[in-house]
Amino acid sequence: MKNKHRFLLTLLCICLILPLIPVSTAAKTEITENLFDFNTSYCGYYDAKGAKYYSHIYQTSAPISVNEGDVITMSPVYNSQVMYLMTLDKNGEMIERVTSVVKLENVADFEDLTHIRSYTVPAGVSYIRVTCYALEFNTFVVTKNNVFDVAAYNAYIASINNTAYSEFRMADKSAFSKYKLLWCGDSVGAGSYEWYYEGAANGGLTSKNKSTNTPSWAGRMKTVLGLSSYTNPSHGGATYSTKYPYGLNIPQQVEQYAKGGQYDIIVIEGGTVDCGGYGSIVVPLGYLSDGYELEQFAGANTFIGGIERAFYYATTLSPESIIVCVIPYSCPASKNFNNGWERLYQYIPYVCEKWGIPCVNLYKNETVNYYFDYDRSYGGLYYYDDLHCSPLGYTASSLEIAMKIFSCGKYSEQTKHMPEEIPYLITKEATEEPQFQRKYIVCEDNLFDSAKKTKEQRKPSSGNTIEYVVSDYIAVNPGDVVYFGPCSPYEVKQLEGFDAAKKGVTGGITSNNLVAFGYLNNSFIFYTYTVPENVSFVKCSFQSSKAPMITINQPFDMTFYTNALAATNRGETVDFPLTVAPVTTAEVITEAEPIITEPESFTAATESTEPEVTSDDSESTGCKASLSAALVFTACAAAYVLRRKH
Repeated sequence: MKNKHRFLLTLLCICLILPLIPVSTAAKTEITENLFDFNTSYCGYYDAKGAKYYSHIYQTSAPISVNEGDVITMSPVYNSQVMYLMTLDKNGEMIERVTSVVKLENVADFEDLTHIRSYTVPAGVSYIRVTCYALEFNTFVVTKNNVFDVAAYNAYIASINNTAYSEFRMADKSAFSKYKLLWCGDSVGAGSYEWYYEGAANGGLTSKNKSTNTPSWAGRMKTVLGLSSYTNPSHGGATYSTKYPYGLNIPQQVEQYAKGGQYDIIVIEGGTVDCGGYGSIVVPLGYLSDGYELEQFAGANTFIGGIERAFYYATTLSPESIIVCVIPYSCPASKNFNNGWERLYQYIPYVCEKWGIPCVNLYKNETVNYYFDYDRSYGGLYYYDDLHCSPLGYTASSLEIAMKIFSCGKYSEQTKHMPEEIPYLITKEATEEPQFQRKYIVCEDNLFDSAKKTKEQRKPSSGNTIEYVVSDYIAVNPGDVVYFGPCSPYEVKQLEGFDAAKKGVTGGITSNNLVAFGYLNNSFIFYTYTVPENVSFVKCSFQSSKAPMITINQPFDMTFYTNALAATNRGETVDFPLTVAPVTTAEVITEAEPIITEPESFTAATESTEPEVTSDDSESTGCKASLSAALVFTACAAAYVLRRKH
């Protein structure tokens, strides 16, 4: 009987102690937070001295706050990375670089031989930086005290709509290992400024590790597709048209380098300079020809004529290649002039469809636009200036191009076909883009009367003396809104106000005192002027090479203007507002304040320095609660038996 009592007492003690012992749980199967932030990461890794080392192949996170004993889990991890993570002390100084994969615990494996690995933070470490392959920035996951498995990883990637990128990462690319790439393009394709920029969060502008060759998109294609080599004759100022005589234009690049079919992949990219870039002359649009021979194309001085020539040389000189066209990204420069780049870019897909060439339209790509910040200051993360990418910009946009190249087969003549619908402005009937004609728009609502114009010679703030045409006196009332253009922003005056006696009362009004409501191109703008109390008449000025448009309280847009001018040139009557809806006020783009970059600070990605308290999921909590209840019940039963025995 004593043995029985002893057994019951032992059982009672066990029941009372067990709930106090921590119950180990399996790895969590849900990822709720990813600590890797691409926006604050550095394009490269850190050397043995803890100094930045630029490399387009790797991306390293900003400091992540940790505590001793924290378990950092990351994926995908490769066995051959130059660096996996770096530990830092409380002052942000490097303690150790983890460059051997054996220092990480393997959690799980993927089919492509990449891994999920974890790292337990040792004593003395306050921060870590984690490194991944750059072009896996949107599928790289880092967690703290949340060890996840393959299923959890896949579920998280699916939840952020990045499954296609994960599948591309794991796809077999061995067929590309012997392929050579030719990239023909402009300064954006050349990566002219990539070496000089690391991002505002990582020290700002720098010339560290400058090289004669920048990786740009071409170098990243070699990395992610495993190509054998690439050639990139792209350069600043290169156009599809013959707008600028700077080196080889894009069709000439293709013609010179594609000879002999020595390249397995040809990428044709450009248009930024044709669209305006840093130029002042608008490139004629041209037309989409109905044939595939040089003599049938629009002139080489036109945008579409130039693209067709580039496609002609690629498909005839290297017909066995994979051929892809890339439309550059939207950027601050493209937004400075309302619809300026859209004016040309919108027609590139029609040319691609005719030639059967796959098109990567970065300008309209939602994923790329999600990452790009459009910051016009030099402190923007994705741009060196208003046009050229930083390393983050090239990395963020490269996957779209790589995935298109990977999915394409070799070029086939069978894919050629004329688009079912072709916009009128790029048909041969349109012949020449209307704004290059000097005829005046004949429209009842256009208050510019060419019969009553006067001419003046002026020298604007930028350039040589130019001939201007000035409208007759146009009657207005206080509060009226005058819509007029196109005008250069550098004019000596664009408008002047007069009283009832036609005596000047405002003096010459320039763009500084006008509101832009639309843009013809990078150099000519449509303005509004609200009439003040003392003004009864206005006169508007235009360069004589332009066709003026003036309306009162009747807005118009670029589409109406170009269509109206085209209709006038065809001898047709123009009815306002033609077939387009009235324009809304264009977005006013203000110059951002310059960003002053401070020396790198070690602001952690996670603010709290306290150890993270992890909570079990509902199922684990339920199991533990049931166990505790069972133990309490057993203890009570044992106590009841003991009392009965005594």
